[in-house]
Amino acid sequence: MRDFITFAKPEKPIPRAAKGTVQRQMTLELYKNEIDELYSHKPASGSQSATLAGGDTIRRSLFQAIASETTLEGVSYDSNLFDLGLDSLQAKALTKNINTFVCAIQPQSIKLSPETIWENPSVAKLERVLKSNAS
Repeated sequence: MRDFITFAKPEKPIPRAAKGTVQRQMTLELYKNEIDELYSHKPASGSQSATLAGGDTIRRSLFQAIASETTLEGVSYDSNLFDLGLDSLQAKALTKNINTFVCAIQPQSIKLSPETIWENPSVAKLERVLKSNAS
């Protein structure tokens, strides 16, 4: 899923139909180079190696995902991520990152949703969810 945002250039206006709607395909073609450049710098998600069987690998991977997808400070094992400032966009990005590393380890595992993070807003709770999904 492409989830970055960029701005149109004044010298390259977004093509619109006569009724004012954006002509999506023409816009994608017009901005192809800019879009490709934007996504070529995206850090690779899911490069962590982990097992869902146990140990602290899941915990480390969760801390890595939080560090790469948010700007939260002072995250501990039991701290509530939303109390620390996690917002809905970061929760969505975090969910995507977690699903990427979990699917790389265990492709048949159940994918998490942003609601899972809302209901389990700490590393401790997310770790329990991931371990219970693995069994």
